Amino acid sequence: MRDQLRQLIENTPQPALVVCADLTLLAANDAAKVLLPAAAQPDGLKIMLPSCDPADCARRLEQGERLTLTDPLLPRLCLELIPFEEEDGIVALGWLTDTEHRPGGPVRTDPTQAIAAFSHTYRKPLSDMFGMLGVIEGHLSAKLDDSCDSYLENINRDCYQMLRGFSNLTELYKYYSGVYAALPQQPVDIWQLTASLCESAAMLLKASDISLTFALPDTPCLVLCDQNRYATALSNLIANSCQFTREDNSIHISGKAVGGKVIITVADRGAGIPENQLGRVMEPFFSYDPEGTPFAGLGIGLPLAASFARSLGGSLALQSREMEGTVVALSLPVYDGELAPTSCHDAAQLLGDHFSPLQVVLGTIVNQ
Repeated sequence: MRDQLRQLIENTPQPALVVCADLTLLAANDAAKVLLPAAAQPDGLKIMLPSCDPADCARRLEQGERLTLTDPLLPRLCLELIPFEEEDGIVALGWLTDTEHRPGGPVRTDPTQAIAAFSHTYRKPLSDMFGMLGVIEGHLSAKLDDSCDSYLENINRDCYQMLRGFSNLTELYKYYSGVYAALPQQPVDIWQLTASLCESAAMLLKASDISLTFALPDTPCLVLCDQNRYATALSNLIANSCQFTREDNSIHISGKAVGGKVIITVADRGAGIPENQLGRVMEPFFSYDPEGTPFAGLGIGLPLAASFARSLGGSLALQSREMEGTVVALSLPVYDGELAPTSCHDAAQLLGDHFSPLQVVLGTIVNQ
């Protein structure tokens, strides 16, 4: 049956898939891969539809139920699954539909085009705002006028708040649209890069009451990744430790290599997470505030870090106790290939660039 379904989708212009009952992809035609690049990966549907439970989908398909699946991260896309029974289980024929596409209307193509347009749209005005803030601060400083300092600090903080939100959304969209899989990665000494990030973060956090210390191995260890995406993931973990804080909070970052993996641990003595909220903190757009404020944040810092880890074959694990602190462990596979390591960003580069991942993510913290 699955061979017949493969032949069927190859001969249709409509985006179509063949999947196992647990949503593992067996085949996807070219139209499906254009509409959704994640369809080129065996776990592409699980990436595309993180809110869907594969076990529940398998149960319903095995009962002969036709499924219509959507996800808040990709609201325009709809997947219809039709089950077919085989001797060794269930396979399903899937049809992908762009709900905003109409005959004669615009055709959805490479998602990188939307990402590039989105990035340019927010970076240009924010870059201008940062530049103008510098001019205004210099002008007032020359006149020894500090009457507007608090206003300028608020504007600067709000700029970073917008920049962090837009940047995190862009990165999360890259992952869920499948763009991550096509982006180049280079070997990097993970301990050297982490040390630069920790050193820079510690300097930025001097203005707050939270200390950041770190202890990392001296022996070089290579990981195949993109430095900026790793910096974004780690910076979001640090930012969470700073935001959910309490008196005498501190952050300690450590690392070790175990069984072909590196494990980077971010441990804090902050406010912690209530046990009844732990099951949801990895959900995109879920935010928790101890005071009960709805939508206290975008709720994508942890999901973004987890997505980064999964894109490299790693994982993210979290333990937390309310009013004691939180420990997050980021696990990534060690690279043992033949490519030469690339040079790491140093602290001066990270601190001197308004748009470095570290500055973008921690800018809202250090400017409070």
